[in-house]
Amino acid sequence: MRPTLWRTCAIVGVLGYALLVVALSALDGLLTRPPVAYGQSLAAVFDRPTTSSPIALSADNSLLWVVNPDDDSVTVIRTDTNVAIKRIAVGDEPQSIALDPNNTFAYVANAASNNVTVIKITNASPASFVAAPDLTVGVGGTITTGAEPWNIVSSPDGLRIFVANSGQDTLSVINALNRSVIGSVNLRDSVCNGSTPAQRARHFQPRGLAVSANSGQFYVTRFLSFVRPDGVQGSDTG
Repeated sequence: MRPTLWRTCAIVGVLGYALLVVALSALDGLLTRPPVAYGQSLAAVFDRPTTSSPIALSADNSLLWVVNPDDDSVTVIRTDTNVAIKRIAVGDEPQSIALDPNNTFAYVANAASNNVTVIKITNASPASFVAAPDLTVGVGGTITTGAEPWNIVSSPDGLRIFVANSGQDTLSVINALNRSVIGSVNLRDSVCNGSTPAQRARHFQPRGLAVSANSGQFYVTRFLSFVRPDGVQGSDTG
């Protein structure tokens, strides 16, 4: 089934330039569904909206996770002592990390290897922390998503993991209950990128992601935006 977009797009000004913020609704069932639909339940939820970031705090505020793009790893830090307790190898150039509310899995978006590393947290206690890539998932604990997955976020109810594939203008949606890709959204070929053929030819380059506290709304920022309906996209020659 082809995912559909809730037709709400808004342009907001941030630090002197325009960002297109896209609010996505049901996505034909890809956004969220009650856990009972899968015959499972989740023990915890985040009590706040979630956003994508290269640094993530566990739901109980005891562990801080940080991506290290230069050496393809993530570092886990105890917040009570500010001491790094674990370094875990992931894919090429990790850019963002997301945690599930149960503090049992971490998901890392690897921009240069076009995949997400799934890390299983066996023991979340800072004093006896144990975690490693989940080798039961994909190849070496990875899920293939799209080109240049730059940002990743968990829905507060823990049911979905959303990935922004910046180089492909798409979003990948992962079922957090079985850690498999269940669908994708083509942002370039969407009403949020314009209505004319010329507008649809522009790159969307999704980057920042956020999910509302009730897991009902999902937001995406476009890296290179347009302040006019027929604005011309510049060339990045840097």
